[in-house]
Amino acid sequence: MAQIGRRRVKAASHNTALHEVKFLSMLMTQAVRRSFAEGNPLLHPGIQKHKPAEKPAMTDEEIAKIRAELGRWPEWMRTCFEIAIYTGCRLSDTNVPLKDVDLDAKTMTLEKPKGGAERAFTVPIREELVPLFTRLKAERGNDQTAYDFDATGSKWEKPSKMWWRFFKQNDELNLPHLTFHCTRVTFVTRGAKQGVPQSKMMKLVNHASEEIHRVYQRLVVADVRDELNAIKFPAAAAPAPNPSGDAGTSPASEKRGVRKSTRKSQPGPDGGARLLRIHRLLDRQDVADRIAKFRGDLARRAVPVRPAQGRRGFRFARPR
Repeated sequence: MAQIGRRRVKAASHNTALHEVKFLSMLMTQAVRRSFAEGNPLLHPGIQKHKPAEKPAMTDEEIAKIRAELGRWPEWMRTCFEIAIYTGCRLSDTNVPLKDVDLDAKTMTLEKPKGGAERAFTVPIREELVPLFTRLKAERGNDQTAYDFDATGSKWEKPSKMWWRFFKQNDELNLPHLTFHCTRVTFVTRGAKQGVPQSKMMKLVNHASEEIHRVYQRLVVADVRDELNAIKFPAAAAPAPNPSGDAGTSPASEKRGVRKSTRKSQPGPDGGARLLRIHRLLDRQDVADRIAKFRGDLARRAVPVRPAQGRRGFRFARPR
C-alpha cells in the first residue's frame, strides 16, 4: 500500500501487471503488422499468473461488525449489503429495478445478470427483505432501482471501488481479508452447511455448472463430521477363539516363523567349502595371468583425451 499525500493507493499486483503487459503485447502486434515496429518482444513473455487468494465466508461476528460500520457510510451501501447477504447475488445485481420485485409473490427477477439477458432468472426473496423493498417502493416509486450510487471520492468512482475502500482501507472496520463478493461465498457456504441440495442452491445463485458452484463452498472438517457418522456399515464379526490358547499367532504362522528364523540363523552346509574353493582358484597361476592380460588390454584401449578443467581424462576405444 503506497501513501500519496493523504490518500492511500493500492500497489499493483502481479496479475494486474501481467494483464497490462498482455494488453501492450496486443498493441505491439498491431504495430508490427502496420510496419511501425520491427518485432514484438512481449509476444510470449513466459510469465504465469499467480493463483488469486481464496475469498472466505463471513462469520456472524463479522456480519454484525459490517452492519454497525455501515452506519457511517452512505445509505445505498446498507441497502446493497442487505440485498447481497440475503440473496447471494452479485454486486451488479443488487441495484435491481423495483418493478421486478413482486412483494405479493415474494420474488425478485434479475433480467440482466452476468451472462446477458438469456441468463435472466427469478428467485424468491426472504422475509427479512420484504420490509426493505416495501419501504423502497414507497419512497422511490416502482419505476426506480433499489438505490442511487453516490460516490464519496472521485466522480468516476464505481461501486466496486467504494466497497474496496470500505474493506481494505477502513481501519475502523479492520477486516481487510474480506471483499464484497464474500457475501456470495457466505450465502452458498451456509446453504451447503444447512443441507440445501446443490441443484436448488445453483438455482438460487444462478450458477451454470457444478464446477463453478463448488468454488464458492467453504466447508471445513467440522461441517462434514455429522455426515461421516451418518454413513452406515455392517458391524465386523467378533474374532473366533484360538483353540491352542495362544492369542498371538496361529500354528501355520508359527511354522513359517520357525522356517524363516532357521534360514537366517543356520548357514548352508557347503558355505565354507565354497569360499575355500574361490580362494584356491585365485591362487592359481593361470587365473592370475588372465587377470594381468585383461588389465593390459584395458590399458592399451584407453585413449587420452584433452584435460577438462585441469584433470586428465580417458575414453575407451570401442572393442573391434
